[in-house]
Amino acid sequence: MIWNLSECKYNTELFNNQVCDSCYPAYPYLPLNEALIVATNIKKWLSADPDNKAIVHCKGDKSRSAIQLALYLFLDGKYAYPDDALIYVNGRLGIQVRER
Repeated sequence: MIWNLSECKYNTELFNNQVCDSCYPAYPYLPLNEALIVATNIKKWLSADPDNKAIVHCKGDKSRSAIQLALYLFLDGKYAYPDDALIYVNGRLGIQVRER
């Protein structure tokens, strides 16, 4: 299943109609309630069958995908703290985080 977090919709028939669109063009990130729904749906999809795979993508700088994947990892119990999950995801995606 593909979770499309980009601002663009595309022909889902190319992917056997297994695409979930969560597009919010006016926001740099998904609203929290929507991000929780997406993370819960990813968890349900992956739990339903060990052969299921989840693809999460956005268009641009990968930040929407990184935040969404970190939220999933945190909700799934793989990380005790959301910032640890985000550090892991950022490292895997090659995203450099600026210190504040």
